[in-house]
Amino acid sequence: MISGLFHRLRSSPTGLTAAAGYAAMLSAVFVGFFNVPLALKFLSGKEFGLWNVVGQTLGYLLLLDFGVSWSASRMLVGPMREGNQKELNSWWTIIVAVLIFQGLLVAGIGLGAAKQIIGSFEDLPPDLIPAAEGLWVGMILINAIQLPFRAYTGVLYCQDRWYIMHVVTILTSWINLIAFAILLYAGFRTYAYLIASLLSVGTNSLLMQYMVRRSGVRLQLVFRGFDFEKLRVLFRYSSGVFLLALAGQIAFTSQSLILSKVIGLEAVTVFVVSYKSFTVIKEILKRAFDSFSPRWMQLYVSGDKQAVWNEWKNLMAWLLPTAMIGALGILIFNRSFSMLYGGPANHESRVFDLFTAVGLVAQVFTYFTEFVFPMSGRVKGRSIAGIIDAVLQMTSGIMLTHWYGATGLMLGALIGPVCVSIPYLLLKAPAQLGISRRTMVGAVARTYGLTLLCMAGSFFALNTPAATPDTWGLSGIECLLGVGLACLGLFWFWKFRGIFMSAKRVEA
Repeated sequence: MISGLFHRLRSSPTGLTAAAGYAAMLSAVFVGFFNVPLALKFLSGKEFGLWNVVGQTLGYLLLLDFGVSWSASRMLVGPMREGNQKELNSWWTIIVAVLIFQGLLVAGIGLGAAKQIIGSFEDLPPDLIPAAEGLWVGMILINAIQLPFRAYTGVLYCQDRWYIMHVVTILTSWINLIAFAILLYAGFRTYAYLIASLLSVGTNSLLMQYMVRRSGVRLQLVFRGFDFEKLRVLFRYSSGVFLLALAGQIAFTSQSLILSKVIGLEAVTVFVVSYKSFTVIKEILKRAFDSFSPRWMQLYVSGDKQAVWNEWKNLMAWLLPTAMIGALGILIFNRSFSMLYGGPANHESRVFDLFTAVGLVAQVFTYFTEFVFPMSGRVKGRSIAGIIDAVLQMTSGIMLTHWYGATGLMLGALIGPVCVSIPYLLLKAPAQLGISRRTMVGAVARTYGLTLLCMAGSFFALNTPAATPDTWGLSGIECLLGVGLACLGLFWFWKFRGIFMSAKRVEA
């Protein structure tokens, strides 16, 4: 039985990618389970907040690659599948040259603006300023040097060998954790994060390069006759991808920044701990969906668009209800999870859990539907809608955080998707997916209507004194709801257990 399963996995890169993705996700959970408590033990609340804010602020500067690293796979897949070495080398040269230039740009802007950025951190005591500057400068240099190596992940994506990326991520995340723990015990405090990141990022980059070379693909830099027309094609495509990434980055990084400025750095700690279950469950769902993306891109380039649409519909019939189960899990278990993960004082509220759960369902539909726009090359409209969504999230989040703290921030994060992204996708995505608008709207309305109804009943049951003790531990109501949720989850998993095995390798 085990050998049969292994054979089926080997014949299905999608299954391998899914399995490796879940292993990487589980590894990240274990690493995070040790990482955050370690940081909380050795760092003060302000140092922990600084660690998170610096890491998220870097995301803005890393957007200066303008979507090139994510567009690399789409540019390389055609010549790679056709075996056109000259065209492949031409595209590879352009992509690497652009990423090197952008790495220099990230380093220059990041170093030049270091004092201004550090000065913008609210509630930063004078004794932490040197640590903040060292952390910022070091992370800027690490990420700038690593930027050109991102092109190798595009090659693995083209080859439908994305599972290698997950395996490398597992290895380097544990290197990061071990180094982080040793350095914290040695008294390096916030600098422990910097040195551990250097070790893990360096290992990751070198392993990616090695695995691409082992695959037999010959990639050569040929700067003679640099093709400026390809450069224009690359930036026309990547600009839309960049705007989509920018929208997501604004929505994500603005959360900790808003909290740190409106309430203070210590509020970031409570938010990070209370929000952790959301990130874990969303990552579980993303791994399942993303495992199909390399295969779908190959099918699309080869002209078999109908297969892409059929597989997408089958997968979404599983993923949308699974998101409902995950959202209910957040609502039921987040109180106990947050207290176990970060201590009794680090759970925000049941209302926070409710808005977080609703946000998961909204983001699942958005993320798992917008993929078709970059694949089809029609990203302009979706990117504009994404920017409007992100700006709306940010502005409403600032106002509501002033009034309701982190709970208000989560409510503000719902306004953009509900008012902009979800309506846009319901209107525009069906035509790209080859299905009727009525089919998509009906499926979403049924699934989300049932989800919101279950959430309302669960929230009413959980919002009682007996269900909300002050210390960690499941109450009777949480246990009862959890058993029902587990039965539902097992049934759903059994029903769709073969979905990843059915996706065979796409031959060149």
